[in-house]
Amino acid sequence: HDSQIILGLPGNPVSAFVTGFLFMLPGLRKLAGAAECLPTRLLLPLAEELGPGGARREFLRARWTGGGLVPMGEQDSSALSSLAAADALVDRPAHCDASAAGVHVPCYILPSGRIA
Repeated sequence: HDSQIILGLPGNPVSAFVTGFLFMLPGLRKLAGAAECLPTRLLLPLAEELGPGGARREFLRARWTGGGLVPMGEQDSSALSSLAAADALVDRPAHCDASAAGVHVPCYILPSGRIA
């Protein structure tokens, strides 16, 4: 039928969550007629140094401490414990330089705080 929409998500749980948060939910909001569909992108400071970016853009799970963002230690796409403890996603460009503590980086605060 012409009116059917199919949404696909990656198989790894963290990848599925991030893809759903950044792309699927905004799409569903748009279909529902919402005026504001995209998650709010903020610039917040890092609480500690963050190493250089890898070969692809990443959305790193992080905790907001009030004084800055602290990226979670485990960033593997199957690491549910770091996703459950995260309350933010840091938008890390591919091939970017390391960032010192205090540098403002683009991020998304997860709307309900932590997911679990």
